[in-house]
Amino acid sequence: MNDKFNKIVVLEKIVITSDGLKELQNYCEELVIYNDTAEGEEENVKRIGDADCILVSYSAKITRKIIDRAPNLKYIGLGASLYHEKYSNVDLQACRDNNIVVLPLKDYGDEGTIEYIVAELLNILHGLKQNRWKEKVHELNTLKVGIIGLGTIGGMTARALKCFGADVYYYSRHRKPEFEKENIKYLPLNELLETVSVVSISVNRDSLVMNKEAFKIFENGKIIINTSLGICYDIEALDEWIKDKSNYYICDNASMSEETKHIVENSNVIYNDLHAGHSMQTDIRATEQTISNIRNFLKVDSNHFERIKNV
Repeated sequence: MNDKFNKIVVLEKIVITSDGLKELQNYCEELVIYNDTAEGEEENVKRIGDADCILVSYSAKITRKIIDRAPNLKYIGLGASLYHEKYSNVDLQACRDNNIVVLPLKDYGDEGTIEYIVAELLNILHGLKQNRWKEKVHELNTLKVGIIGLGTIGGMTARALKCFGADVYYYSRHRKPEFEKENIKYLPLNELLETVSVVSISVNRDSLVMNKEAFKIFENGKIIINTSLGICYDIEALDEWIKDKSNYYICDNASMSEETKHIVENSNVIYNDLHAGHSMQTDIRATEQTISNIRNFLKVDSNHFERIKNV
């Protein structure tokens, strides 16, 4: 058991308060902070150096090559949620092979994301900003809405929209009977796309759910709200779909990349250069979890930690 790390490196900008950054100093002999994401493996190797603890967000790719060249590394604090190993930006198998503990955050930005989804949907239905979906204001209580991905955020979104009287459907890899009891109805993906006018996508990072066929089935005069990390759609198909000005695509910067940033040039793309779930409360929750995870690791011999196998 150790009281402190020798060296903590904050490898890129993470969700943490300024006081939280200062508090990190209490858990290490040396603290190094970077506020940008390194370009490539070599730069990450240099930044990590002899650190025994690194903190990362969801952007930095911590590959096996990087891990194998960080001989002192014992702990990685992942400043993001981890829903499944295959979607992680950290090579978890390489961490297990090198006896490195990885602890993620959980449910720290969900409330803000739900408020963002509801706010943007009401804005476009009522024409409160520069766009309005229909010629006249359209009430949410008459709308059929589909949720793709009924995890924590998808489930909270479904329940929030039910409160407004929307007719809510969902598609998920696994059926959710507890939601179906609340009249949140399951449909296979293609049938859902045929049924609803609005789709809210909250899936795991880079999960392709809207391919070319999906956009054809969804047709025009519709709304897509995407708060997923990475790209969950066929880029060419989205480009073609938004050519029809009766369609609207709403997204934040977490779902944007170099390959897709051109879409913001379209008047019917409502892009917000922010993370949908990022708020003052998000910072506080993430900070508390980040510090708590570090304390728990330092309190207990790392060999007693159960490694992440399947999240």
